[in-house]
Formats: sequence, structure tokens, C-alpha cells
Amino acid sequence: MHNLLEVYLKGQRVEGLLQEFPELKPSLEEFKGWQKAHNFKLLESEHIVWSTEYRFAGTLDCVGMIDDRLFVVDFKSSKAIYPEYLMQVAAYKEAYEERTGGEVKGLGILRLPKEQGSTLEWKEYTLLEAKDAFDEFMCMVSFWWEKQLHKKGGRNGNIGN
Repeated sequence: MHNLLEVYLKGQRVEGLLQEFPELKPSLEEFKGWQKAHNFKLLESEHIVWSTEYRFAGTLDCVGMIDDRLFVVDFKSSKAIYPEYLMQVAAYKEAYEERTGGEVKGLGILRLPKEQGSTLEWKEYTLLEAKDAFDEFMCMVSFWWEKQLHKKGGRNGNIGN
């Protein structure tokens, strides 16, 4: 489903994918309904972002406009929207803003139907929620870098040398 959405959002032909995976057609139609209801317009898809300041990188699923506001949206094909997902989109927000100078006005998780009969779920987060989640994310990043220093046998700040 994730791949199908990427192809669809980039304006490419989805017929071949739907022929191979006909069970995805209802989910795509549900996504199209969400897209229309939220006035969603794709700006970027599968965009690699990184933060020089905070020293992390990732690939965000999409950046788009929802009701004329810049959003970072992550697609998930899980059974639920889990709290830790917010840390990921909050980090993408920070890295995207650092790389582009754009000001993200919203973040969201779009949970894609994984099983027949399941429905799409949209969860939007406030910028305050994103700030708190980013602080949590940075604690994990700091811990990861600290582990890397210890693996290298030193604390001189020259990671990877």
C-alpha cells in the first residue's frame, strides 16, 4: 500500500500495481477520499532529510499542503497509531525545516488499512506535541551517539575516526 500511494501521489500509473494487488483498490479509494476531504496536495514524496545541527537523518514519506498549511505526513501500515510515531514525524519536521527553510504548520500520521475491512486512520498533532516529542527523540539520539563513542573506545568527540 505504501508503494502504491507513492506511485499514485507522484502522478504515475497505478493500474499495473492494482492488477497485481487488487486487494489494494479499496484502500486507494479510501485514500483518495481522505485526500479530497483534507484538500491534500503533495509537494514531496520519499524525501531524504538530515539535520547537521542534531546529527540524524531519515526519509520522510511526504510533505504536502493540507488546507493551505504545510504538513509532514508519515504513512504507517500498522494495526494502530502508536505514540512513538510522533517522535519520528517531529524529527522529520525539524530536519525538513533545517534543510529547506520552510515552516511546517502541521504533522500527521496516516495509518493505512492493512487488512480487508480495516479503515484508514488520520491522526494530526499540534506543534506543541511535536516539540515535546522532538525533545524525547533527541534524548534517544544523544544516547545512540554516546553508545557509538563507547564502541570506539573514547570520548574525544571524533566519532568514526
